[in-house]
This record gives sequence, C-alpha cells and structure tokens, in this order.
Amino acid sequence: MNVLLVDDDRFVIASLMKGIHWEELGFDGVFTAQNITDAKSIIKQNSIDFLLSDIDMPNGNGLDLLAWIREHHNEMPVIFLTNYADFYYAQKAISLKSFHYFLKPIEFDKLTSIIKEVTAQLMQQNNQQEKNCEIFWHAFLHDEISDMNDLNQYFISHHLPYRDTDFFIPIMFDLFPYYFGADNQLCSHFSDRNEQNAYMKSVFEATFMEQLAPSDVFLIYNEVSARYLAIFRQDTEEVSPFFSMNCERFIETVSSQMQCNLNCFVGIPSRIASFRSGMRSLRTMLANSLDCNGKVLLLSCYQPAAESYPACNVETLDLYLQTGQYSAFIDYCEQYLHRLSSCQSLHAVSLNSFQIDVVQILYSFLRTKGILANKLFHDDTYHILSVNAPNSIFDMKLYLHYIIHITQDYLEKTTSDKSIAKSMQDYVDQHYAEDISRSSLTDIFYLDPDYASKLFKKETGISFKNYIIQKRIEVAKNLLSTTDLPINMVSDNVGYGNYSYFTRLFKKVTDMTPNEYRNAHGI
Repeated sequence: MNVLLVDDDRFVIASLMKGIHWEELGFDGVFTAQNITDAKSIIKQNSIDFLLSDIDMPNGNGLDLLAWIREHHNEMPVIFLTNYADFYYAQKAISLKSFHYFLKPIEFDKLTSIIKEVTAQLMQQNNQQEKNCEIFWHAFLHDEISDMNDLNQYFISHHLPYRDTDFFIPIMFDLFPYYFGADNQLCSHFSDRNEQNAYMKSVFEATFMEQLAPSDVFLIYNEVSARYLAIFRQDTEEVSPFFSMNCERFIETVSSQMQCNLNCFVGIPSRIASFRSGMRSLRTMLANSLDCNGKVLLLSCYQPAAESYPACNVETLDLYLQTGQYSAFIDYCEQYLHRLSSCQSLHAVSLNSFQIDVVQILYSFLRTKGILANKLFHDDTYHILSVNAPNSIFDMKLYLHYIIHITQDYLEKTTSDKSIAKSMQDYVDQHYAEDISRSSLTDIFYLDPDYASKLFKKETGISFKNYIIQKRIEVAKNLLSTTDLPINMVSDNVGYGNYSYFTRLFKKVTDMTPNEYRNAHGI
C-alpha cells in the first residue's frame, strides 16, 4: 500500500515520516507533497491508497484536494490534520467522507491507532474489490455483459471502482514452462499448474507493486497455453514507460528464478466501450509474434508480417520419412521456420498451415505402415504440445521433436528382430485370460485391426483369432489334466466367462468335452 502525506510545513512532514512506522503498518511507499498541485500530480502518477493531509495550505486547502479526489471517483480514506477545531472544516470533511479529523499537535500513538483502523479497512476493501474486479473482467471478456448502454450504473451496483470515462491498458504475458527431459518426457519448470499460476501472480505483484491498485487485475487467460492477462485502470491515454520497464524486470525474474522464457505484449489504453476491440488487436499481435523469447512488444509499434509465404516442400519431408531420415526431417522443418521468420512471413496463418502439412504427411506415412496415428498420439503430452504448437517457433519445435521421436521409437521397436507378429503372440501368451479381441491390436499396438490381422496370419500361418483360441485351449487342457479345478473355474481362468460356450468350443477343437478330456488324461 502507498500513503501520501500533504502539508506545506516540511517539518510536519519530516515528523510524520519519523514518528509513524509506516512499513510496520503495511505501507510500502510513502509519498510527500507540500501543496495541492504536487499532491494531485502524485495521485495521477501513482496508486495512492491513503491520504494524510493538512487542511490549511496556500493555493488550495486539503478540503479542495479531497473534493477533487471524490470527483475522480476515488474512495481512498483521508485523515485531516489541522491546528483549528473549526466546525465548518469538520462538517465539510464529514460531507466528503473523510476518515478522521485530527487536531495538531500530533500525538503519534493516537494517530498510529487511527491509521491501524485505516489499514484494516483498506485490507478488507481491497480484498473484496479485487474479487469484484476479477469477476467483472472474466464476465466482460467472455461477452457475458452485453448491455453497454449504462455501464456506470453497472459499476455502481456491483461496487466496482470504474467509470466509463476510465482508460484501461491490457498486458498479456506468454510463458514457456515446458522442456523435454530424459526419455523424451515433457517436463515443466513447475510441479503443477496451481504452483505456476501462484508463482506468476506473486512475481507480477512484486514487480508492478508501485503501479498496482485494487482496481487492477491479473487473470489466467489461457491455462493450457500458459497465458496471463493484466488490466490496469488509468486516467489518461498515455502509456507509461514504467510498464515496459516492469515487463523487462518480470521477464528477467522469471528467467533467472525458473529458467523459463516469457514474452510481454503491451496493449493500447482504451475506454471500456472499445476495450474488446483493443484486445482483439492485442491477440492478433500475440498470435503473429512467433519468433521471440524474452521480449517486450508494444501494440503501438506492431507491424503485421507479409500475408504471402513460401510453402514447405512436402515431397522432401515425405521422402525423409520413407527413408527413415528423421533428423533430416526435423532439420528441414527448423530451417523452413527460420526462413519464414527471416523473410517476414512468419505469422499465425503460415505456422498453422505448416502444422497441417506436417500432420498430413506424418499421418499418411503412418497409415502406409498400418499404424493408427490417433492411437499412437493419444496422451496428454501430445494434446498439450499440439494445442500450443502454433503459439511460437519454440512451441512448434517441441511439437516436432515429440512426434518424430515417438514415430521413430515405435517403428524401430516394431522393425527390430522381434517382429510385430511375435509381439502379438507374446501378448496373447501373457494375457490369454483377459478379454482380447482385434480391437486390442488398436489399443496396445496402435495398429489398424485389418492390417495387423493380415500381417499376423502372413507370418504365423494362423489367424489372430484362432491363435487366441489355440492358446486358451492349450492352457485349459493343462489345467484339466494336472489340477482338480471345477470346469467352470477352468473356463474363467482361460478367459471364457460363459461356461457353455467354453464347453462347446473345447469339444469343437479336441473332439472331447472338458469332462471327457479330464477322465482320459487326468491324474
């Protein structure tokens, strides 16, 4: 919190600075002014939470200052200091909703007690106001507030510190928390998203502390893409240089503490009526600023990239896959992306188009191998990387490395000395008691059932279905001849819950019922 001390007597200000332990009371910044003009300037440029002011001053008194504050819709608490117990002053101060009227000479213990009451009220108001502001912006950004005709009434009824004449400046923060660890595992620099969100908010508040007011918000804009949005209320259309400076500090802190890249996108101040339009422009800049790390970008300086862009050579990429040149595939993709960037053709359309080309080439290649891409790429890692890939070159590279590594790893395993058919046999040998069908080939081996069945029969000379039956009957014969398990339990143990079906199938294969087989071969 910040406090402003106003008195034309510099000795009074010095005694207030020394006699009150402001930091212990929760005030981070203590501002001073010796006249009304300087006080107004400080209030305009800084987030002031509490005013302690003299009344009698040349060129405008403390009551004039309070009236100006109230006219600008600011409800900050005010304590007046005065040498006179003047009824008019007291009455006027009450009408302007001052917090207290304190007579000089100053008794610091009593004044400290009153200031403690102020801080308690401020904390309560700030917490509730922050919640109200966050609720409003979530609703507003999701188009849940459609009536824009009487926003002032809406602000008043919902206890919001806004007016339709206020200006709001949005800043978007684009975080890159992911990296690949051992065994191509996608890792985050945070233990989970809750830790990530809490960290980002705490660093934001510490970095922008001097500019923050209870009316300013920090929102999770897109949790999957790790994007955050801050909205600052201000009285003018000017963009303070402090925004860029603090954004740079924010980037440096996140980089040094968490080894994460962060970009900041500073919007243009606008009134609430045109804020959504400004947000669309800011999102457009973010979507098209794809080759930057640790940068602060201003919407006022944004220049869109050229709409036309060179196409990637899909034939070359397909050839690399067909010949197993996976590193060459990735190298070509990365070179193509940097070529787009260098010729000013890297934007949302070109990057999305590139991702579509890569997916089409890869999925078509997998199809020729009988591999179902939607089964091979089905986990949360793929979902996160796929969604984030169009966000930046960094994200696209993560995505490319992941899908090519998964493809290469799977194909190398299935083309090793142990064939697919042998792997399928081993699976049946270990899981014969479970529910196994052709669909298991899809879930376990990511293979098209028809393709896998043909491959299995070609290599083994028996259909996959008949191999399952053969394995189960072999185990059943062993159980019947070496144990005294009841027939229904033997049936369950080899994967047939239906006893009658098991009996019919057993006789069809062995020309004997299970009982007949036990009598002929039992111990």
